[in-house]
Amino acid sequence: MSKNARVFLNSVFLHHSIDAGLSSVIINVKHIVPLAKMSREDIQICEELLFRADEKTLFKFIEHFNSRELESDNIDEEFEKLSNEDKIKKTLMDGDKERMLKIVDEVHSVVGAEKIVNEILIDGMKVIGELFGKGEMQFHLYFSLQRR
Repeated sequence: MSKNARVFLNSVFLHHSIDAGLSSVIINVKHIVPLAKMSREDIQICEELLFRADEKTLFKFIEHFNSRELESDNIDEEFEKLSNEDKIKKTLMDGDKERMLKIVDEVHSVVGAEKIVNEILIDGMKVIGELFGKGEMQFHLYFSLQRR
């Protein structure tokens, strides 16, 4: 089974646990994928294994995730094509503090700290808040805020 299959399954399980009332958890956020970054098919296959399993469900799950990679495994080329502002927003959305701080350090003299905070980061946090409100960011908003 693909090493990433567990990441997807755990992410969907965590989402449903939070919906059912889970209020705290100790977890490594590097091993969780926000639902907003998962395809509807990924989510449905995980939910089927969690809630409606039969004798074929596990094999379907394994087959689906056998070649499925995490988004971060494939994004470097696309990421480099983004503008600096979009790179900051993307790293904020991903909760990637280290990468974001490097980009901010590189561009703050050009863009200005005020624009970074009042426009780029605030706009990014609005998107995160909307996704969180729809239940698509799980606990990611907390970690985004904590990391700032």
